[in-house]
Parts: sequence; C-alpha cells; structure tokens
Amino acid sequence: RRALDLEEYFDEELGPHIRQLAWYELGNDREQFTELMKRMAPGPLARMPRAAAAYARVFTGLRFSARNTTRAERARAKVLAALDRLEEELGDSEYLVGDTFTVADLTAASLFYPLVTPEEGPLPTDIESAAGLERFRAPLKERRGYQWVAEIFHRHRKPKRAAAAAAA
Repeated sequence: RRALDLEEYFDEELGPHIRQLAWYELGNDREQFTELMKRMAPGPLARMPRAAAAYARVFTGLRFSARNTTRAERARAKVLAALDRLEEELGDSEYLVGDTFTVADLTAASLFYPLVTPEEGPLPTDIESAAGLERFRAPLKERRGYQWVAEIFHRHRKPKRAAAAAAA
C-alpha cells in the first residue's frame, strides 16, 4: 500500500510539473529544441527539424502550458518539493519502500528523468540540456535525491547500447 501511495504522490505532484518545466525550458532554447527534433522526431519530421520544433513548441505550449512563465516558476517549486519528499522518504534506505525496487521507485526515478538525464535514459546524452534547465539542475546535482535517481537508472535500466543490441 505504501508503494502505491508514493507512486500516486509522484505521479500527481511531480509528473505534471516536471513535464511543464522541461517543455518550458526546452521551448525557450530554440537551438536545442531543433537539435532534439532532428534526432528524435519520427520519419519525415526529422528531415524538417525547424518545422518539427516549431510545431512541438506550439503543441507543448497548449498541452503543458509550456509558454507560461508563472506556471514554470510554480513547477520549479513543485519539483523541489518532490525532491525534498523523495529524500525524506528515502532516509538512509536504497529504495523508497522496503529493500527492493517497487512501483514507487520506478515512478519517482522515471519522473525525475528530465531533471537528472542519466545516461541510461531514452534521450541522446550528447545533446546539451536547455540552458534554463541546466541552471535549475546545477545546484541540485549534489543532493541525495538527484544522485539516487541516477543510481536507480544505472542499477535498473539497461544501457541504450545493450537495449539496442537485444532488440536487433
């Protein structure tokens, strides 16, 4: 029950806000957004990265309020509150509930992904983060919760190379 309660907390109290903040910051860094579209957009859109990025900025602006500065500030506060909660719940433990990986760990780590961007994540690691997101991230890198997310990805997710080889 505790794992499900924590899963719900991170899904509701972190998820919408981390998405809003990531899209807000990426939308404000047109060069990085275009580069991401060049690498990640499907099929024909990848051949038109500027158009894909422009479309994505409009879509994320509507879907995630990614053009709203006031909401971005609120999102930063919510992300920090969720990071505080993560660290509080972890205490001295390796996992959020008990001594094994649960849905709570999966949810928290995956939703913090845009903040931490560990190598084992789904996006290319050779694309720089949006400048605003990097400024937000920089003072958090030494925090236990930030490091925990990176460790959870390292421990429980196959590296991209291994996953690609397994799929082939």
